[in-house]
Parts: sequence; C-alpha cells; structure tokens
Amino acid sequence: MTVSPFDHPLLSGLLGDEEAARHFSVEADIAAMLDFERALAEAEADRGIIPREAAAAIVKAIASFRPDTGKLRAGVTKDGVVVPELVRQIKLAVGEPHGGSVHFG
Repeated sequence: MTVSPFDHPLLSGLLGDEEAARHFSVEADIAAMLDFERALAEAEADRGIIPREAAAAIVKAIASFRPDTGKLRAGVTKDGVVVPELVRQIKLAVGEPHGGSVHFG
C-alpha cells in the first residue's frame, strides 16, 4: 500500500491542481499515444513508407479504439513501458492486411 499526501482527503487541496492533473491522467496519456500513432501512420503514408490504404485503416481504427487497460498494465510489468502492448492492441484492432503497418519502422 502506498500513501500520498496528494491523495489525502484533507491535504490534497494544498498540493494538487485538478486542471493540471487532467493533463497527466491515464486517459490523457493514452490519447497522446494514439495521436502519435495516427500522425506516424499519416507521415509514413505521405513518404511512401506504408500504403495510404494502411494509414486510412489505422486512422479509422484509432478513432474508435479503446485499449484493454488490464493488458496494458500487464505489458508495462513485462516490458517496462506501455507502448509495445498498446501497439499490439492497435494492430489487432486494425486487423489484416494493414495491422503490420502500425508503428512501422
């Protein structure tokens, strides 16, 4: 068990900022990573690294993608970072024949 004054029901008002905290939430982290994957697919398609059809499939899949956070947590335990498991899940969401173009390179 961990104890933090940031979570304390009485002291947290002295130490935290709810508006700033939203920018550092799990949801914000995942949204930023998905924005990156979307931008990467578009940039790679623009440069001819992946097919345009693959980029379109990636962008479409990411628009409605919701990761399995339990699997992300397990992935962090295994890999030390969230990205490999997130990319694996996005690849599955995109499916064939374009899943292999996710996070290509």
